[in-house]
Amino acid sequence: MAAAIAAALPLAFAAPAHAAGDAIDQSLIMQTPRSFQSNLPDLAQTFTPKVTGQIDRVSLQGEAPGGYGGAVSVTIHDVGSDGLPAGIVPNTAAAGNPTTLNCCKAFHDFTFKPTVHVTAGIKYAIVVEVVVGNFTWYDSGSSSLYDGGSAYVLGRNWTINTSHLDMGFEEWVSTSSGHNVAVNKTAFSVPEGTVATNSGTCSDAVTLSASSGTVSACTNGTWSWMQQPGPDEGGQTVVITAKDGQGNTNSAPFTLDVTMVKPTAQILTDPLVVPEGTAVPFTGGATIPNATDQGSALYTWTVLKNGNPFTTGSGTAFSFTPDDDGSYYVTFGVKDDSGQSDSTSMTVTATNVAPTAVSIGVTQPLPLFIAADQNLTFRGTFSDADTADAYTFTWNFGDGITGSGQKATHFYTGPGNYPVTFQVSDGEGGVTTATTTIKVLSTPAALSAIAGVVQNLPGLNAGEKKSLQAKLDAGSAAA
Repeated sequence: MAAAIAAALPLAFAAPAHAAGDAIDQSLIMQTPRSFQSNLPDLAQTFTPKVTGQIDRVSLQGEAPGGYGGAVSVTIHDVGSDGLPAGIVPNTAAAGNPTTLNCCKAFHDFTFKPTVHVTAGIKYAIVVEVVVGNFTWYDSGSSSLYDGGSAYVLGRNWTINTSHLDMGFEEWVSTSSGHNVAVNKTAFSVPEGTVATNSGTCSDAVTLSASSGTVSACTNGTWSWMQQPGPDEGGQTVVITAKDGQGNTNSAPFTLDVTMVKPTAQILTDPLVVPEGTAVPFTGGATIPNATDQGSALYTWTVLKNGNPFTTGSGTAFSFTPDDDGSYYVTFGVKDDSGQSDSTSMTVTATNVAPTAVSIGVTQPLPLFIAADQNLTFRGTFSDADTADAYTFTWNFGDGITGSGQKATHFYTGPGNYPVTFQVSDGEGGVTTATTTIKVLSTPAALSAIAGVVQNLPGLNAGEKKSLQAKLDAGSAAA
């Protein structure tokens, strides 16, 4: 790391030209230092600014005798919750080195371009990495002379040496307004799927840029910023940077937190009442703020029948068939890939459907005719959406006699045309009927029907037909 930094640093720097409006904010100036640290590769001094602004330089009370070649890297770092130096302040770089650091326990300036934004009351660290040669930084010895921070050395970890508590330093903050920029909201949150916006003030002569999102030009002392919805929720720091074209920069950070928003489930079709035995189609939909979550969302359906589990399904399209009249509670749910979920429910009422009587079948002893006193077998057929109903079957044979059961027997005592009715009741108010007519022949009519058949039998000769006809005529006369 040291070699890489050494390669990146020039060997000499011109004397820094500081902003006319910069001023010391924090410092520890010792006319006679009590101690010093040298021959160490990494040293640091933490400090706490009293003003919010741009550090354009730090001055260090130190020296590098013997022909200093500019091989020191000075950077401003954030400080962690443990009070120790952490990472370099975002979007900043190492300071430029002075031409010489040869002697005299004097202060030497290290200039930052771009400047480093600091916030009042927040602790930071001046970190010095010696890349080539030796650097001596004078300190207060075992006396703590600065309340806003402490000196540290870096071995495996940053540590305090109680013999070297505070280093000599000056922190200079630019008060020039030539490249000012500020934010109106330093921290805010937006729901995922929402365009994030912010605004602030600026000096008209600056050029603005944003570390993420899009920032407008500085117009009439103001700027605006926006960022389209991103793929994920979470926090981020956005830095608005102003440049004045003279090498000076200023920046204003703000934090943005994108919060998770659960999807909203909707049942788009709402058939409230349907007949039992009929398929009920449903279509579900969901409002999912984050577009990237839409393709991976999971959709589920559950149906309760009179409070008990009945059926389930998945996807946005779903259907089920009520097998009985009653109440069906339908729930549609959606879950996105972040684990956020929502559901909505509705009640569907299935109404009873009357059974449909299809036909009446009659079984008779003789195929040619039905005569009086013959036992006939009647059987009714029907269909019903709800096969679990408690059915009642009723017969009316048209001669004043009734019967029950899906199958019944009956005989007629005399000739005539009898209307037969088969009625089915499902016990839930549904009733249907089927009818047919039974023709019962008298004895002469029955014998006449037989005679007609005899005359058309192809296997009999004329004499045989005549003989049979005579017998039928005799029977008819005797009837």
